[in-house]
Amino acid sequence: MQNYEPWMFFYILVVFTTFFRKQMRIVAELPVPQGKITIFSMNAKYIVKIEKGQFEQTFKIAELNLSDGLDSVFAMLDDRFMTTVEERFKSMSADFNDTWKRHEYPSQQDK
Repeated sequence: MQNYEPWMFFYILVVFTTFFRKQMRIVAELPVPQGKITIFSMNAKYIVKIEKGQFEQTFKIAELNLSDGLDSVFAMLDDRFMTTVEERFKSMSADFNDTWKRHEYPSQQDK
């Protein structure tokens, strides 16, 4: 068996991660009544981030699972899905406000 110097492993790791690392890039931004939708592409996945105020929801979809690429992602953002997203935002807000009150912070509405 051949002996390797410790620096060789570090060098191989740096070369490997530099070569295979992909940058996350924005492929679409959509303003919607529920907030803002940003679609990213990275490592053969689409990442759909939906923001509303201080809350966000993120969904990851493998590109291989989609027949029409980005168009398939747009099709998935239908009214039924966006309704459940809005309900989830309301639930997130209620959960956050409950914990805020339990820890006796002043209400944001009192300011």
